[in-house]
Amino acid sequence: MHELSVAQDMVALIEAQLLAQGDHRVKVTGVHLRIGPLAGVVPQALRFAYDASVAGTNLAGSTLKIEEVAPTVYCGACDREQFLASISRLRCPVCDAATPEIVHGRELEVVSVEVVDV
Repeated sequence: MHELSVAQDMVALIEAQLLAQGDHRVKVTGVHLRIGPLAGVVPQALRFAYDASVAGTNLAGSTLKIEEVAPTVYCGACDREQFLASISRLRCPVCDAATPEIVHGRELEVVSVEVVDV
């Protein structure tokens, strides 16, 4: 389960960023992530790993909010971006042309971190 190492790295990154900004007296109450289906991370497994990874840190007790990004490709035949119903078939859902240019779906981003002063 590599989600545990992803969660641990994310917690370490957030704590390091808070320290670098001089925010020693804050507590993290929430972390908002954006995850695409091609990121190779299972959101439910990441939630479980996050809860284990925040113990004893400034993130203890915080909530993990995950926004799942819809896979989007660029279709050259239609000359526009198209949402895919599934990542198992990289073809335009409108014209059925091959769509190898993935625009969204690989994201694994920390969007925001909510903090309060302690």
